[in-house]
Amino acid sequence: VKACVQKDLYRISINPNRKENEIFIDEYRLTTKKQKDMILSLDIYDFSKIEKDKNNNIEILYFFGKEYELNHRDRGFEFVETYIKFTIKPRNNTDFILFISFHKANWPIKYYFK
Repeated sequence: VKACVQKDLYRISINPNRKENEIFIDEYRLTTKKQKDMILSLDIYDFSKIEKDKNNNIEILYFFGKEYELNHRDRGFEFVETYIKFTIKPRNNTDFILFISFHKANWPIKYYFK
């Protein structure tokens, strides 16, 4: 996953169904570089779970969470537990990482290795 992100073979979903991602990125003024750095900082201890996608029962979804110190546009710096969900999609003989969720956690995340 990190190799794909380092090569810019990834995307964070920003669409009407993923408005929460867009709001999070905007409220915390997350540049593309900051988003990438956040993803690259994930490690095994940030892992939560793996599930089959309930919508298609084919794709595997990977769930992570991590607390980051982020600069909110109104409140300033604060620690934010961030919910990160992604899938790996084959594309042009390589893998592409689609981050489906990238936003403030709406509930406490249960970590598998913590």
